[in-house]
Amino acid sequence: MNSGSGSAALGFVLAVGWTSAISIDVVLKIDGRAFEVLRLELKTFLRGKIITMATIPVVSGALATAVLSLKTPEALKVLPLVIPLPVATSGTALAVFY
Repeated sequence: MNSGSGSAALGFVLAVGWTSAISIDVVLKIDGRAFEVLRLELKTFLRGKIITMATIPVVSGALATAVLSLKTPEALKVLPLVIPLPVATSGTALAVFY
C-alpha cells in the first residue's frame, strides 16, 4: 500500500470513530433529561445508546473503506478498526457521562 492511501484510509476511519463520541454527547444531553419518562433500566438505555450511536459511524467507515479498497486493495488492512473504534468511543463517552 502506498503511504498516501494507507494513511488516508486510517485517518478517515479514525475521524469517523471520533464523530461517534461527539454525536453521543449531543444525544445524551437531550435524552438524558427524558430518561425517567422512558422507564427503562439504565443498563438497557445505555446499551441502546451505544448501538444507535455507533451504527452510522460503523456503516460509513465500512462503506468508505470498501470504496477505497476498490482503488487500493491494501486499504482493507484498516477494516478491522471500522467496528471496534466507534463502539469504543461511544462506550467511553457513555462511561464519562454515566
